[in-house]
Amino acid sequence: MQDNFDEEIEKADSDLNHLFAEMDKVYQAFLSATSVFIQNWYSEQAKYLATARSDITNALSVENVSHMKGQIKDLQENADVIARELLQHEGFWKHMRFHGQYESMVDAPKSLHEAIHLIAGRLAVPLAEFGYVSLDPQSSGYVWLEWDESGNRHPPCARPRFPHKLDWSKEMNDLEQEYNRLSFQVDMTESKIRDLKQKKEQSAAADKWDKA
Repeated sequence: MQDNFDEEIEKADSDLNHLFAEMDKVYQAFLSATSVFIQNWYSEQAKYLATARSDITNALSVENVSHMKGQIKDLQENADVIARELLQHEGFWKHMRFHGQYESMVDAPKSLHEAIHLIAGRLAVPLAEFGYVSLDPQSSGYVWLEWDESGNRHPPCARPRFPHKLDWSKEMNDLEQEYNRLSFQVDMTESKIRDLKQKKEQSAAADKWDKA
């Protein structure tokens, strides 16, 4: 009887490892999808603000506009690095916690969605230089900074953060849903393993009782 339990537990463990491998593939795809999305978003959002705040844009020299666009291009080229920096938090990805792939981040974002807002917020640095947005927590203008726990003020050393709703790409949404589906299967498999181990212990106890 113990052999049957061992075989079932081994099979469930194998299923769990397969799920983790699939989750890592989805995670890597999400990083790539986020990089592509944010590259386009940086450019589109900057052009939107340059048009919406035409008073600022028209007051700038062509050289200044060109300089700002160069900074935005640098952001686009580093989008993959920025995405990985803010998305590699084990709290977002169940398979990382189980395999200990990454250490916990210092000042980790509160959620995956918050992390994407912080990635988008990197655009604030070139925009603030020319007055389109502000990184001053005391400013009454268009401030792009993260909030404290109360949601009423910007803490010291607040990071740049996009302050509005951010619509992800379809690919990002689909990958998040797929990861959540796999995560649910992991929960079910873990529950099965716990149940099998408990039954194995109970069976061993019953055998010992009968043999005594």
